[in-house]
Amino acid sequence: MSKISSEMIPTDIHNSPIFYSTVSHEKNILVKNKGQHINPLAKPLTLHYVPDTSLSPNIQSQELKLSQSMPFYMSKAPTKVEESKGDTGMDGAKESISLDELISAVVGNYFEDRLFEDEVKNGYLKSLKDNKNYRKTQTYVQAKKLYEPEETKFKKDQSLHKDKQTVILGLEGVLAKLSLEEMRNCDAKFEIGQNGLVLGTLYVKLRPYLLEFLDHIAKKFELIAFCKGSELYCKPVLDFLESKTRYFAHRLYSNYVLFDNQNFSVKYYDFLLTHGRTPANTVILDCGVETYSLCLYSGVPVLLFTDEHDIELVHVAKYLDELNKVGNIEETLKNSLNKCGLSLY
Repeated sequence: MSKISSEMIPTDIHNSPIFYSTVSHEKNILVKNKGQHINPLAKPLTLHYVPDTSLSPNIQSQELKLSQSMPFYMSKAPTKVEESKGDTGMDGAKESISLDELISAVVGNYFEDRLFEDEVKNGYLKSLKDNKNYRKTQTYVQAKKLYEPEETKFKKDQSLHKDKQTVILGLEGVLAKLSLEEMRNCDAKFEIGQNGLVLGTLYVKLRPYLLEFLDHIAKKFELIAFCKGSELYCKPVLDFLESKTRYFAHRLYSNYVLFDNQNFSVKYYDFLLTHGRTPANTVILDCGVETYSLCLYSGVPVLLFTDEHDIELVHVAKYLDELNKVGNIEETLKNSLNKCGLSLY
């Protein structure tokens, strides 16, 4: 089980319009001393995101303010499963199964299996038609001019990721379920606000095996988080995921979404495929094919997270392990599309 300590509080909170407030629950004691930790097993801890205009960028050490409002639940990774004890009459005991053990049992090709689903096939056919139209729009032309100067901002860190392929991950529906409506059995919930105004409560349910998944793929790939939602909405969730370990080399939010409606968002990836990244060494993981309409040979559609007991990330991790061994990701995905009758160009 993960433990939370003072070292897990991000060091750059003064750079954010939102600050962290962590508080103990009953006998759990808030500890700020290095090396000590709070045991999350007994009771939920609390994490509170509220605006604080008093914080100064020049403050060297931040005093965490106490709040009694928002329950914070640690991730349940690795997922526990019930194992029957047969005729012994004993109650089922919980046994931890690692992600690596599950990966070893996975068979099949995740991407090609998904391509046989009608919804995914139709998504590719629609996106093929839309792709050409998107690039002719004024929105795309203006975005290209606006974002090209930012290419260097998101360039690949060659000292860390020189020989690594890149995985661009969607957040909503891929890694977690986010909702402003009350959610039962959530893993975390935050009050979000800005400029002294609390805007609402954000409920978060992490996909099973999420932290193990991120640990697993971060060893092999450069990871980039590309969110549909705004920074205000998604930053608390990413901060939570990275409270102990930094996974993402870069984070992108809704300001890089070109076209949006309630069903899907078309994200602008062009400026990420520069400075050390190419379609040959980059793969996009997102829920809808439409999301990566501008890069159809670079994306893998991940099943939307709706079932809290799913093991989708196990299958995705297995497939990424396989992509990690190929020389050209784009050609590999293209071959799979052709094999399944989806020759796009």
